[in-house]
Amino acid sequence: MTDNASEKPHLISLFNPCDYSTTTLPCDLIRLSVEELRAHAVMSFRLVEGCFDLLLNGQPLPESGKVIDLGIGNGSVVVAQIKNLGFPGPGGLLGGPLLQQMSFVNPFAQAPAAVIAAGPPPPTSPTCQQVDMMTVIRSPSSSPDLPHSPQLSSPVSPVVAPNLISDEFCTYVVTSEGSRSLLSALESLSDPTETLNQLLPILLPRFGSLAVDHHAAKVVIGVVGLASSTQLLLLVETACSNITTLCDSTSGSEVLVAMVAATSKFDRSLFIDKATGVHILPLAVSRSMHPFCTSVNGRKVVQAILFKLTAADSEVLFLATTQNIVVFATNQCGCITVQRMYDGANTHHKNAIEKVLLEEVKHLLADPFGNYVLQHAVIDNHKFSIAICEYVKGQLLELSVNKFSSNVIEKCIQTGPDSVREILIHEMCQPNTISQLMQDAFGNYVVQSAVDNAPTCLLDQLKEAIAPLLGSSPYGYRIESKMQRRLKKNTKHHKKQVSNNVNAERCPLQQIQPQQ
Repeated sequence: MTDNASEKPHLISLFNPCDYSTTTLPCDLIRLSVEELRAHAVMSFRLVEGCFDLLLNGQPLPESGKVIDLGIGNGSVVVAQIKNLGFPGPGGLLGGPLLQQMSFVNPFAQAPAAVIAAGPPPPTSPTCQQVDMMTVIRSPSSSPDLPHSPQLSSPVSPVVAPNLISDEFCTYVVTSEGSRSLLSALESLSDPTETLNQLLPILLPRFGSLAVDHHAAKVVIGVVGLASSTQLLLLVETACSNITTLCDSTSGSEVLVAMVAATSKFDRSLFIDKATGVHILPLAVSRSMHPFCTSVNGRKVVQAILFKLTAADSEVLFLATTQNIVVFATNQCGCITVQRMYDGANTHHKNAIEKVLLEEVKHLLADPFGNYVLQHAVIDNHKFSIAICEYVKGQLLELSVNKFSSNVIEKCIQTGPDSVREILIHEMCQPNTISQLMQDAFGNYVVQSAVDNAPTCLLDQLKEAIAPLLGSSPYGYRIESKMQRRLKKNTKHHKKQVSNNVNAERCPLQQIQPQQ
């Protein structure tokens, strides 16, 4: 060991949780003072004297005194948390006090053990014993009281934490640690208004790039949730100018959904566009309705507007949708968006959508995605199934052998009123029609639906039509099985009805006297 090592046989490691950097101080514990420890922290981490605390086991060290008297001894490597109260800058701390509070409060300060666990570990050796937040490393020494600690190769170079009022904020907020720290600090503020006033000039010019970043978007959502009505209006207007960029991104769409929820908590008149009299956020979405309707992320924003804002705010979305219903309904994502809009529509809007769907029913029936929109409307409204039935009448065979339109006809038979079933089953029982349907891979499902749902008065007619064809149809065994179950079910129901009638005749209701 060198003479220098003999004079300073011990190492103290200081950990800065603000940037997860570590530095070591070779020393002689018997002579080391707290002032020297603080001076080393100032020099290594580029801190401002008086703007940080040294913590040991969660307790701040006094401003002066010998460290040996504070329990730092016995050849220990001590990890002490530095509680930063401000980032240094030319001429001292930069920014107002609230901005400093948001920027510099370490969200882990209340749980020091978590910080130590998350930070870089101290040097290790073959024999190590954990004592609270101190890691004591035993090393061979001639002195039983102050054994020599192992000499580290070099201290870790400290990383200067970013200054929030400079461009370094954008570099810091897109990191996992940075976004987590800033978000926790934001949530801890009792009155964030002044802090956000200082933060928005940094955030708004870079809003388009930050809102689509996975980490930065979490901070943006936090800002949206804490913003006042005036601040939220600035954020919404900025988002509207980047609306197409945001809708293509998962993070961007989450920011927009958060904005929709936030605006619903304030007076609606604050967010009305003066030129059109429409809420500015739905208005911006309606002007880019195609990317919103035809993307997985965009449709989440549309749904949020439908279910969190008023019907008057959603009016512009329904108008834009009905004008392009064929484009949206025949798109994989768009057909889902149209169905969700149909679910969230009032009677007036539903009628408008159904009218446009019926005008385009020829294209939608045979479309791989459009048929799902028609099925959805058929299930919801019997009048719509009647209108579909009027279109199908005379074309039942042609449409039933199509993979997609056969689904709509099945849904009409399954959920429509008896008047719809009667029209479709009467046409189905025509000899030429029923024979081809029972031979077709899709048409046979229409026949099976008819067997399951036919009114009782038409069941015998349907049975007579299909019975001669069961042996020649490759799907005859399925149809026959359904027919047998249906007849058995009808027989049970008939017997039960007869039994109830007999009991009623034997014991008329008017002869039943209440017990005294």
